[in-house]
Amino acid sequence: MADYDDEGEGLSGKVAEISSAVAGHAKLILLAVLLLGLVGYYFFLYPKPVSARVSVREIDAFPIEGAEVVFEDDSGNTLGAAQLTDPSGTAFFSNLPPRSVRLRARAGMAYGEYYDTADLSGSGDKIIAVLLEKKNDIRIAFHNIPTALSEGCSDNFVLAVANGGEDPFETEIAIEGNALFAGAFSAPDGKKTVFPKESENFTIRAAVPKVEGDSNTATGKMRVKRTTKEISFGIPVDSLVRPSLSPSEVRFQKGGNPIFLMSLENTGKQPLSNIAISVSPETNLKAYCGEDGSQCFKLERLASGEVRSLAPQSKLDFGLRITQPTEIPPGDYLAQLVVRATCLNSPGLSAPIYLDLKNPQ
Repeated sequence: MADYDDEGEGLSGKVAEISSAVAGHAKLILLAVLLLGLVGYYFFLYPKPVSARVSVREIDAFPIEGAEVVFEDDSGNTLGAAQLTDPSGTAFFSNLPPRSVRLRARAGMAYGEYYDTADLSGSGDKIIAVLLEKKNDIRIAFHNIPTALSEGCSDNFVLAVANGGEDPFETEIAIEGNALFAGAFSAPDGKKTVFPKESENFTIRAAVPKVEGDSNTATGKMRVKRTTKEISFGIPVDSLVRPSLSPSEVRFQKGGNPIFLMSLENTGKQPLSNIAISVSPETNLKAYCGEDGSQCFKLERLASGEVRSLAPQSKLDFGLRITQPTEIPPGDYLAQLVVRATCLNSPGLSAPIYLDLKNPQ
């Protein structure tokens, strides 16, 4: 009996030893799992500080050296030390929190201050561009802006830039337009200096292309460079000028009727202005009719071939008299009756004049 009790106590002791060992190993395994979890969290999930490179430039101009740049939290507390930009206009930062913060940049009394949100979330270095506006008292306004533009027509108007400040301001005009009329507007004057208490007129040229549809609107904005001063525009565009010339061609035969009745009609919605009507002979005809054709062609009922304008839905009748040039070799010759006007781009509207000067059979 005693031997049996001794054997039971021995077995119980071994089970206890095994249980203790297993428990010890379990604790070690659990500790190892926890350590691995912490390491994984740190390397893969824990937000790490980020670096940032801030580039400071004057709007439309050069990098600014010596600008002070600082990051702040939502309470206005600085995140690390403020940095000054180097000659390339760049300031470098490290150990910044990977979240949205506030960024402040200033470059002395000559420039306005920049203060806005900077998103530093995510991994990797951040590159941030800051544009500072030089302090100014610039005012802008349109002069003589057209109420409408005609497709295929060129027109000019003025953007006046006034300088109410104490220093000269050199600038030019930047233009942004909707995609339909991209490139339709330009500022050919380039850079100008606007002196204190004075203003300068910048020419704006509109050359509207032919587009699909009966009517459209050219929209966009114009900005004075080196500033945020801008002005929006919206100008209706339509096929406002629709001239027609009849007959569409003239045929003259040797010994035939020398007078032709011509008609210019404006079927559009806008006056046809600065009209000039002329005859342009081909090269082989100029030796007999003159460079301007005046020795062979005469426009009747017109004063020097010019008329101020033609109202919409109105017509201009005039005569074309042809005088056969002397000593011209028999043959076929060609000239063009040409109509030019403000909204008729080169070469304008024309009708061919065919001259059959062959001897009758």
